[in-house]
Amino acid sequence: MVHEMKIKIEKVKLEDIDSDEKFRVTTNNCIKELLSSIKEDGLITPPLLIFEKNKYLIVSGFRRLSACKKLNVAEINAIVLDEPDELKLHKYAILENSKHRNLNVIEQSIAVTRLLPFFDGADSAKEISKITGIPQNPSLIDKLTQISKLPTRIKNYMLDDSISMVIGLELSNLENRVAIKFADIFHFLKMSLNIQKEVLTNIVEISHREKISLDDIFNTKEIFDILADQDKNRNEIASCFRQYLKKRRYPELSKAEKFYIDKTKTLNLKNIKLIPPKFFEGDNYTISMNFKTTSDLTKYAEEIDSLSQNEIMDEILKREY
Repeated sequence: MVHEMKIKIEKVKLEDIDSDEKFRVTTNNCIKELLSSIKEDGLITPPLLIFEKNKYLIVSGFRRLSACKKLNVAEINAIVLDEPDELKLHKYAILENSKHRNLNVIEQSIAVTRLLPFFDGADSAKEISKITGIPQNPSLIDKLTQISKLPTRIKNYMLDDSISMVIGLELSNLENRVAIKFADIFHFLKMSLNIQKEVLTNIVEISHREKISLDDIFNTKEIFDILADQDKNRNEIASCFRQYLKKRRYPELSKAEKFYIDKTKTLNLKNIKLIPPKFFEGDNYTISMNFKTTSDLTKYAEEIDSLSQNEIMDEILKREY
């Protein structure tokens, strides 16, 4: 890549290099290995800089320069580009990262937003795909553009896999303040994608059903107490949180479910399993049992006969709650 550019190698003082990150693509800030390498062998690969308005700007090599500053290096060798075309500079910055590894979703979103202003809408996906390796898909470009607008905290959660791109896109449709509240909970409770979807859907539906804001839901004492419970582990807190939302979104269903669970416990069923209608809609219950011999079947039949005469079973069937 470098041989196509007008370049020169210069000795540059670190104090003369501006901290502007307009060309930064990488989201990796770790410099531990670089510190050891530079301390032992010096800076082997010079960073790419441009000289603009009496200062040097970094095009590529942000982590290397951070490591040098950490080591109190005063002066380095740098490749200074004589390139006034800003699009080419963005290409250099992106390719310096993408040629070594696949860009993560946040880096892809950065690359897309840097490149989009330079291309016509009809050709943008094709041109961006050539430079970044991102599939030539206009829909994907739109999604990455949405991701780029998320608050930094949510992007960081996406980088540590607390939040997927799917949920990130859902959060991008909310006010930043509210989106961050969702993201903080997902990060804290380490919820799976499906559970995150469930929680997000339930809270939004509660907001619509009760005609209150999402903020009002998050600010309820019940939610605060559940999330702040230090006597429970993360999984237990997540379970309580989901149960609370389910009960609030489906009050009648939750009431029926609690009634059924409480009553079936008192039945003390040993060999058979009573299964209610799905969502407690309808009147058909199912009995499930496993048996190997006719004597097992006889024993279970006796339990079913006893069940049919139990007053509690009548209450369950009539749903007297």
